[in-house]
Amino acid sequence: MRCPFCGKHSDANICPFCGMDKSLEAKIRHTADRFYREAYARVTSGDLSTAADLLEKALFYNGKDTRTLNLLGLIRYRTGEIGDAMRLWERSVELDERRDNKARGYLADVRKRETRLRAKLEAVRLYNEALEQCKSGSLDYAIARLKKAGSLSRHNVRVQLLLALCYIEQGRYKAAIACLDKVKRVDPLHPVLARYRKWITDLAEQGETDAEDDDIQDVSETHSIRQALTEPDLNEIFSSGKNRRVRLRNWHTTLSQIGMFIMGAACMFAFIYTLRIPDELSRLRQEVADMREEVAQKEEAAAQMQQDMLKAQQYEYEAEQRNTELKRQVDQLTQDLDTMGAVDLDDALARAVITYLNGSYSDLIIELDLIDRESLTEDGKKLYDILAGALNAGAADLYESGTEDFFAAQEADGEEQEKLLSQAYLKLNRASSHLEEETHEWWMASYYLGCVLYWQGQYQEAQTLAQDLMNRYWNVGDEYYNLLVSLNNDAEEALNGGQ
Repeated sequence: MRCPFCGKHSDANICPFCGMDKSLEAKIRHTADRFYREAYARVTSGDLSTAADLLEKALFYNGKDTRTLNLLGLIRYRTGEIGDAMRLWERSVELDERRDNKARGYLADVRKRETRLRAKLEAVRLYNEALEQCKSGSLDYAIARLKKAGSLSRHNVRVQLLLALCYIEQGRYKAAIACLDKVKRVDPLHPVLARYRKWITDLAEQGETDAEDDDIQDVSETHSIRQALTEPDLNEIFSSGKNRRVRLRNWHTTLSQIGMFIMGAACMFAFIYTLRIPDELSRLRQEVADMREEVAQKEEAAAQMQQDMLKAQQYEYEAEQRNTELKRQVDQLTQDLDTMGAVDLDDALARAVITYLNGSYSDLIIELDLIDRESLTEDGKKLYDILAGALNAGAADLYESGTEDFFAAQEADGEEQEKLLSQAYLKLNRASSHLEEETHEWWMASYYLGCVLYWQGQYQEAQTLAQDLMNRYWNVGDEYYNLLVSLNNDAEEALNGGQ
């Protein structure tokens, strides 16, 4: 069986090459299916925006699910984002080339309707041009392109939202609300709808009135602007000979007016080209570079997040395995106690057994330290070894209890502080002796032990411990190493001041 993480063949549940648990793949697929089901329910209720976000999350966990790709493509197509829709369906076909893949039918239907496809693609181009006009402050020219894009792709949500925003900037609130109503018919729960409507309501409450039509220059019907639009009329582009007779009708304009207009336009474009275009190109290139860097950072963060999630699930699985093993040992110990019955146990060993059965692992370490194993009988040694196997859990409890006493000592003073420091030293010293070396808890227990020595005034011992840990710790420059350096410097400064 191939490992879903590293791709190598192995029949073991835990991959011997990458160390990952193969059952995690089932958990990841289950998470992706849950997001898909939630998105499907959102689609049936008309909440397309939330459904699209949920489907994006599902693709993050399982990017090869053709159902998710197909449904997200339908949502993109419905909202006018036909390019994204076709890319999603083409990806679905690449992953599943079977004839029953619905993406094949979607692509065939879109390509069959060439007229509609061209219209939607042209609407996207006009939207991009309008976006650039908005950035440069030319709202009238942006509105002209957006109105044309809206006529070519009636369900394009982005076009209507940007057009509504332009109308709000011009104070034409009624026209903006009409655009928002068109968006509501496509995606009634779109999150931007409520925000724009509240914006208009707040402006009305502040006394803002709708701008008069005479105060607004509508350039969408201007002859020069209509010529700047690549598609003045769908019938002109997609029909044959009959529409070729459509020509410019305003021949009554004098030749002098036409000449002056051409000269003015040429001067204007020359001015824009020489002054504005280089700056705009430089700014756009910088924005593209920033966007690419941001996308790369987000992809890296997403990959790291996925790795952390897999590691966390692996740790959870290992913890469950350890708990199962400890439970088995408890059952075995209970059976041993039943079979031993009349065995005469040493008082200290008996107290250790009672402590273990009560689940107090930190007290168990203290009890076992008081017992000489070699002086026990064979049955007593067997029982001692079973108890010693549970010391890792007890050492972890001692580490946590010792650090709590150390932090409490920093807030206390006098005899109370000395008492807490003594308790912390005893617990942390025993914890570092029984924890597995060079684990995270061992490193931290050893560091806090050095801190306790420093607070007790044993500066030489604290510096010696800090230097020993620095020599053993290889990851120089990280946060833990910096803590050791700080402890070493504080102890050295205290020693120099004492001299």
